[in-house]
Amino acid sequence: MKRQYLIVLMAAVFLNALIFIAPDTAPFPDLIHGGYFSSIMTRVIWSALFDILMVFFAVKAQAIFDLPYEVIMNRRITFNLAKNDFKVKYVGSYLGVFWAFINPLVMIILYWIVFQYAFHSGDVDDHPFVLWLMAGMIPWFFIQEAIQNGTMALMEYSYLVKKVLFKISILPAIKVFSAFIIHLAFMVIMFIIFTLFGEFPSLYWLQLIYYAACAIVLTLAIVYATSAIQLFIRDLTQFVGVVLMILTWATPIMWNPSVVSPKAMWIFKLNPAYYVITGYRDSLLYHIGLFARVANMLYFWTFVIVLLTISSSVFKKLQPHFADII
Repeated sequence: MKRQYLIVLMAAVFLNALIFIAPDTAPFPDLIHGGYFSSIMTRVIWSALFDILMVFFAVKAQAIFDLPYEVIMNRRITFNLAKNDFKVKYVGSYLGVFWAFINPLVMIILYWIVFQYAFHSGDVDDHPFVLWLMAGMIPWFFIQEAIQNGTMALMEYSYLVKKVLFKISILPAIKVFSAFIIHLAFMVIMFIIFTLFGEFPSLYWLQLIYYAACAIVLTLAIVYATSAIQLFIRDLTQFVGVVLMILTWATPIMWNPSVVSPKAMWIFKLNPAYYVITGYRDSLLYHIGLFARVANMLYFWTFVIVLLTISSSVFKKLQPHFADII
């Protein structure tokens, strides 16, 4: 038996067991109403769907991780180019890299003033509104910037695309990790502000490593497709901007999910960014563990694996034509 099939089998056994012992936190309403029977049926359906996904994953493992594997194998040059990309972006301006933090901070302060003082939004679940807002906006800033800049990666680095020996697959990753540098700095700022407000570090904060990884993988899965398609359809950049603007308000970043009916909330949970942003708040404010939302976790990784498969296929199929288009 190949190693990949053994790993997938072990993961399937573990996660199937997790489905049945986890609390009832399914991201969708129960398919059949009727108390305990309904909960069991929902878990059986999720287990069956997950097993199908595992089979698909085992067969397509190489195709799914081909591009991320190239990034890992070329991690040194990827990180070096990401740091250089971060520095070059602000060359020539008086404030330099500080502009990377000024605009988002102004946005946070503006939304804080508008929502708390103009719309009279009080504390959220006994937490200061500004902390609740920051815990949602900071991961969203990273996702938004990584997708916007990653979509333009191949066009911006067109001189590298034409180099025969250069690994083109790392270019979208450069933009993602460049945005992540800013995200790390914002995390430090956020930790300081949380401490000043009396929210002291806890072991739950370590979960942010996992949720940050989720955000990186999600954005990579998106930009592999958008960066490749953008070379052929230049309007895609504008379309991506519009979609991100819509998602800014369709994701519970500035509004409390509790205001939405539970029967309608599953629509918003279809957005994978919901899982990441909720995870940041769970870790920073609510002290909720990873496995308290197992069903949401399974949905997120199902979505990401399928998206990464499609995105990688699109990138590799269009890659032979990149140099001719630019």
